[in-house]
Amino acid sequence: MEDSIALEGFRELFPEKNGVSCSVRYKKRMKGYSASIAYSRASNLVEFRLGRGWMDVSQTIKKGLFQELLVKIFKKKGERIKPTMEMELYSNFVKNLHLSVSKSEAEPLLEQSFERVNDSYFSGLLEKPNMRFSGVSFRKLARYDYQEDMITVSEIFRDAKPEMLDYLIYHELLHKKMKFSYKNGKNYHHTRSFKKMEEKFENAAGLEKEFGIFIAKKRRELSRKTGFLSIFR
Repeated sequence: MEDSIALEGFRELFPEKNGVSCSVRYKKRMKGYSASIAYSRASNLVEFRLGRGWMDVSQTIKKGLFQELLVKIFKKKGERIKPTMEMELYSNFVKNLHLSVSKSEAEPLLEQSFERVNDSYFSGLLEKPNMRFSGVSFRKLARYDYQEDMITVSEIFRDAKPEMLDYLIYHELLHKKMKFSYKNGKNYHHTRSFKKMEEKFENAAGLEKEFGIFIAKKRRELSRKTGFLSIFR
């Protein structure tokens, strides 16, 4: 049944494309409400892979999910896609997912940062999300995942000064609070109002400069460590 719903969603968005088939599969290894899409040109098959959290979600919202993923694969550059009712329902569903996601993961260092930021900038009113350090990344410093209500921070910030870590957490909490704008089939996260709120963090401009220095330092440290280890390989 869900295969046919996905195909129906595809035909609504891209009626000019023929011969496409759709397959929906639930994967144990995928967490909660995570989802992905894969397309094989050879077989003209679109496969949707969903976490088990989606099993009890209404077919209407799942259709919106399928259409959101389809747009990422099939939308041409410059093409305007008019959002369907199902896509808008899906967008609203994602914005409120944090209310139902269990809060079971919070590393002490990040939890302390959350408490400082929440008290100083949100009057202590924000619900604490899941939080963790994960991976050494110099590009994606931190991110907020709506499906898991999770803030993930690069490992390089474990020994960063509190103000720097707080600024990262503040940025991600703004995503949690302000959600995203949905227009023409696309989600906009860093809107003008978001950037204005971001600038309200104390010494934001100065911290932005410090990030560049800190990241360069961490790159050098990792390079020296990697070079040292390679001698003994």
